[in-house]
Amino acid sequence: LFIVSLDNERRWYRYHHLFAELLRNRLVRAYPDQIAELHRRASDWYAHNDSPYEAITHALTVQDWTRAAEVIERFSDELPMRGEINTRLGWFESFPAYILMERPRLGLVYAWALFMANQLDRGEQQLNQLLPLVQAAPTLLGELYVIRVMIAVRRYDMPAVIELAQQALALVPPEETSPRSRILLTLGVAYDEMGGDIAAARSAFREAYE
Repeated sequence: LFIVSLDNERRWYRYHHLFAELLRNRLVRAYPDQIAELHRRASDWYAHNDSPYEAITHALTVQDWTRAAEVIERFSDELPMRGEINTRLGWFESFPAYILMERPRLGLVYAWALFMANQLDRGEQQLNQLLPLVQAAPTLLGELYVIRVMIAVRRYDMPAVIELAQQALALVPPEETSPRSRILLTLGVAYDEMGGDIAAARSAFREAYE
């Protein structure tokens, strides 16, 4: 009556939400001085067991901004593919503004979340604030331009896509292969959409492939 199975093999369980609420209320009354440490320990456990959403939630509950930021950055590659977009936006909007400026990688994950939520103007504003902070970090600069190009694609502004992609390719060094390949693929599509410049599109696709 007090637990709910989480998998078909019945190896993982959680407390029923009403019973869990009862236990949390008892904890608040009996051990108020231990609550923050227990949330931190839970956050560590979930992060170690590849459950970033729960890890982040526990860290944010006790306003452990550094711990929450580290988990978001660690799992940044998979977070856009998992969970509700409103949940992700809620995380970032709970952070103090200075945290997002002190940690440009975290700020870029926020920009991706805004893009995924189709909040393109806010995403662009976030990128403009981050640009001075990532100029000396090629990997972050490349990721910033990928997001900026994708915002132009979402707006179906192909001239802007081409202009931004060309700017990015001039600034992002060749060894940053991941952002460059994504920018080149988008550039190839834009050349084709803009009037069927097949030669330019083929060149961009070839470079992305290489």
